[in-house]
Amino acid sequence: TQTSIIGQQKRRLSPREAARLQGLPDWFDFGSQPDAMTYKQLGNGVSVGAVWHVIKQTVSEYEEILKKSCPQLVKAVQDAPLNPDDVIKAL
Repeated sequence: TQTSIIGQQKRRLSPREAARLQGLPDWFDFGSQPDAMTYKQLGNGVSVGAVWHVIKQTVSEYEEILKKSCPQLVKAVQDAPLNPDDVIKAL
């Protein structure tokens, strides 16, 4: 298995802990599926928060180049909040 083992305690991450690492809120429910399926889903997932920050940093780093070819993209990324959760809260 690829489920992480935590230090001295020699225990695996719980499905809830793994979900938190992916940025899912505590209220998110995986239903009654087996933990193995939850781990698989989380392992195949993409952390929206991590991608959000990578995009913001990349656009910032290449801003001058991108302004010449995609000024709308630069503006959209620069105008976006620092945290993707803020977009959801605003809805």
